[in-house]
Amino acid sequence: MSKFNQITDLYYKSEEFQPGIPTYLHPILAVLLLLLAFSSILINIFADKKVKGSNNFVKLLNFLIVGAVCALAGGFGAIFLSSAIGVYS
Repeated sequence: MSKFNQITDLYYKSEEFQPGIPTYLHPILAVLLLLLAFSSILINIFADKKVKGSNNFVKLLNFLIVGAVCALAGGFGAIFLSSAIGVYS
């Protein structure tokens, strides 16, 4: 076993190593993801009024894609927000 493998092995087994996103980034990620969710909703509302002549299938597809983005961004934003509240309280 090389020296590098021994060092990385010790680091990953130590208590300092915690995989995942650092806790100090949770509030920042929560705000960014929730802003993404709300802004995509607003953009979809205003963009839908400007697009004329598009058929209902395109409008439905756009609504589903924006809805999925909003759901994912809002869900992950809520997870990070609750984690940030738990860490800093």
